[in-house]
Amino acid sequence: MTEIVVWLNVDGGNDSYVRFEVPNDFAADQVDELAKQAAFNLVDWGWYVEEVVE
Repeated sequence: MTEIVVWLNVDGGNDSYVRFEVPNDFAADQVDELAKQAAFNLVDWGWYVEEVVE
């Protein structure tokens, strides 16, 4: 098994880390997909409309 460490840093804030293991024969694109999902699991986001008062 190989341990993968995923880090996430947003706007110069504190780094967040997630670790997971994959089989040694996992392809880089498979690891990349799992790493992206692990990073996205650390993020909550949204948007809203703000009224502009003139």
